[in-house]
Amino acid sequence: MADALSAQERLALFGPYNAHTAQIGPAALEAARSEHERLSAAGCQFLDIFDPAYPALLRECPDAPLLLYVRSGDNCYGWTDSWPAWRRVTSDEPLTGVSGLYFQLAAELLPDGGGTRTPTVTELDLHYTEQPLPLAPFTLRAEAGNGSVTLTWSYSVDDNAGGYYVYYGNKSGEYLGRVAVQGPSPVKVGNTTSITLTGLKNGTIYYFAVSAYSRIDDRINGLLSKEVYARPSAYN
Repeated sequence: MADALSAQERLALFGPYNAHTAQIGPAALEAARSEHERLSAAGCQFLDIFDPAYPALLRECPDAPLLLYVRSGDNCYGWTDSWPAWRRVTSDEPLTGVSGLYFQLAAELLPDGGGTRTPTVTELDLHYTEQPLPLAPFTLRAEAGNGSVTLTWSYSVDDNAGGYYVYYGNKSGEYLGRVAVQGPSPVKVGNTTSITLTGLKNGTIYYFAVSAYSRIDDRINGLLSKEVYARPSAYN
């Protein structure tokens, strides 16, 4: 009777389900052992890339290669099948010369000449560094006017800050305002430290907060500043 296959050999040859069942007879084990030895002699690789307790394998043979690609960019607009250009990468090696806010991975699994074998992928694991969120302004002040509120704040001390969003609304912590002439909340005000919101209703209290967005992409938005409030009045 053939020796029992290792966990990695079972998973590679029988798949994730059958690899952990006991219903594999001696004949199947002997055939699997022979197949494993043949693939190993042909240069096939069995790589442990997952939890050692339940090994998941990436299997690649010289005549049935697994090709990995990556592409990236600072935005995701206008991407096509060929642009940005794909770059070949190798499993378990650091990516070099690839940067941006958006990444896309692709794997091409090519069969052997006889069409009987293909590589298998059980997991793709990507480690990356996130773009830090810019810090909010430390100070924010609100001054009520006639149908308006003027907000002033300090510049963010974060070098990543490229501009600011102003949030406003009628409830504390809920910045759903839509009545200001400058637009609905949040209002993108650019790299400035003051704005006067007009078109507000006198006698109504409004709550405000400011956030900084990244100089790389205004969709990378930081946390909100402290909240302030003001009540427009015709008698201010």
